[in-house]
Amino acid sequence: MFRQGLTVVSYGDNFITAFPENLGFFYPSETMNYLRVTALHNNTNFKVFYKNTQRDLQIPVSGQTMSVIFSRSDVSQLGSSSLSIRITSDKNITVVSLSRRAGSTQSYVVQPTVNLGTNYLIPLLDYPRYLESFNLSRIVSTTMRYSSIKLLVINAADSQNSVTIVKQTSAGVQEETFDIDSYELYQLQTNGSILRVKSSKEVAVILTHPCLETGGCNCNMVVNQILPTKFQGQSFIVPSNFNVSETKLLMLSENTSSLFHNGNTLQATPSTLLPFPDLQKSQLINATEQVSLRLISPGLIVELIPETMFFACYLLQFDKPNGMALVIAETDSKDDVRTHAGLLSASNWTAVAGTNYSSVVVTIPSFIATIWHPTSRIGVYMLEQMPAKVMFGGPAVPISQKPDLHGCVVVPGAFRIGHDPLTWAKSHEYCINKGCQFACPVTKSVHNDMADNLTKEDGDGWIGLRRSLLTTDWRRLHDMENYRKARTVEQPCPCPFPDLPSDTPEVRVKDGSKIRNLMRFALSCMEEKTASADHPGPHEGSEVSVGSGENLCRQIVFTGVGPSVAKAITCVEIMKRRVHGLHQHTKLVYRTVQEVWEPLEPEAGLDSLTVSRNVPSIWVLLSRDSLDKNQAGYQAPGSFDALWAQALKEEAATLKHGQRRKRGGTGAGRTEGAGRGKGPRKHPGRPGEPRKPLGHAGGGQD
Repeated sequence: MFRQGLTVVSYGDNFITAFPENLGFFYPSETMNYLRVTALHNNTNFKVFYKNTQRDLQIPVSGQTMSVIFSRSDVSQLGSSSLSIRITSDKNITVVSLSRRAGSTQSYVVQPTVNLGTNYLIPLLDYPRYLESFNLSRIVSTTMRYSSIKLLVINAADSQNSVTIVKQTSAGVQEETFDIDSYELYQLQTNGSILRVKSSKEVAVILTHPCLETGGCNCNMVVNQILPTKFQGQSFIVPSNFNVSETKLLMLSENTSSLFHNGNTLQATPSTLLPFPDLQKSQLINATEQVSLRLISPGLIVELIPETMFFACYLLQFDKPNGMALVIAETDSKDDVRTHAGLLSASNWTAVAGTNYSSVVVTIPSFIATIWHPTSRIGVYMLEQMPAKVMFGGPAVPISQKPDLHGCVVVPGAFRIGHDPLTWAKSHEYCINKGCQFACPVTKSVHNDMADNLTKEDGDGWIGLRRSLLTTDWRRLHDMENYRKARTVEQPCPCPFPDLPSDTPEVRVKDGSKIRNLMRFALSCMEEKTASADHPGPHEGSEVSVGSGENLCRQIVFTGVGPSVAKAITCVEIMKRRVHGLHQHTKLVYRTVQEVWEPLEPEAGLDSLTVSRNVPSIWVLLSRDSLDKNQAGYQAPGSFDALWAQALKEEAATLKHGQRRKRGGTGAGRTEGAGRGKGPRKHPGRPGEPRKPLGHAGGGQD
């Protein structure tokens, strides 16, 4: 499932998390908490630390997932606790947390410690305001334990950590500082009062509520692991699969920022739940500053993926099969999205207004899957539904940020130096045979890595650069693997036939054009049908009159470029066969076609490329009136008949000669169907039984 390639930090070998309380302590059923650990390499060993105990486990095959179950691990009390869970491994893994109790289920992606920080902005989510915004009644109102949103702060350091809470009170902004011992946690209440969490060492911060009302006297646990400010962005695509009855938008920003949606400015503040009701289609939201956005609906909090945080490959893990995945991909390359089982089966893509993206919702039949793109970055969300029709889920697990033609890549490439003296061509072949690529400085970072791996003792060597024999310019061997074709522009080419009337029709034949559509238009301009009483309009088999009707054109031009030249010639021959007496004038010219190639990673230092190609083009003028016979490319009327008469005569002679050889041959021969003659093979059948037509059961064509 995973292959070697460039390293990213969307996975790791060190994780720390905890299980917040799910529903209430008074609920009769037990809570099932477990972590799903997925190995990205074979023979991955990892350790789980919980309550002063250690478990040593192993996953033998890359791509396999192991579920580690924890009993009675809910963090239900405020204050300090030692119920944190730590996972370390000898190779890279991903971790997904899932908690289930009765009808309440919640999952989220556990961030590796390399993604944790020391400065967090906290969403100003007020529990009473949440109920008021969605017109919900409070289910549990007898205790303060469930009357506010909670905040879990987990110390990720193996030493004491000093944590400062910045709060908004009636007396102004105040700070509260406390210490957390190594790998322990602290839970406190917040109702939109905590503005920021600062610490001397890395911590994990989780926003949670055990029983957030969803309507109909139901509630669901919500969990949102807050990311440091370095993961914020300015452009977001709001996915349509969160189209529930009511949806709100919550913005979080270090500085004052404005949001723009459909050309309108949204009055957003860190404590305002903005109505966002219309999510029939995915939509674009832009911000003037770096922000984080969350979609909030009854029982659901989802942090949106900034466009700058799109990845090339995602891992999806579901609680049950037939979960949903929403994929956001560039419109021009949306059909190249792949899963571990092949191309993504999706046909109902919807364009996102104001962007070059499209989105689609698909069903994933398995518990675990990968979705990736070979040439561009995409965004992927995973969602599931509980029996009460309440959604849970969020962004999928990002695996690889750099697109790769081989799929999901997780291990950085390494340079190997061959010490045998070889030519450039032999060196290239040597790399191919070893399953490697010829090293090429496609980016500045790769160039530096190549320089660091070479020493004076290695001597001179070949790299993946080639020189054009025409322009003598150097080019990288693998340049186009780092680019995608953005667009193709055909430069205008003036008609090579001067003095044509301005109303002369021009048939531009494209590679994807259908001949019947082209000829329907061309014949409507050049031929006149004789209608009968039964068939008042033109129909197949009707006579052709070459009279001078008022609506008939005297001349018509056919043109084709590159691969469409042959199709243009076919149209011309059909026209000459339907309308007799046409003079023909043919010209071959070259038309300039510009291809614009954009780098897959703009920040990699590669410039956009514009490749100009001179493509052969044909222009054919057919005219009822006489043309200049002395010009090159002229063909008089009747040459068509002579050409085809000669071809038919030669074909008849060939068939007659073949029959004579079949009758006069002696000696051993092959049975029918084994000769070299052209045409469909004869299929043996019973005497008197008619042959089955091609394409039916029992028949076929070689």
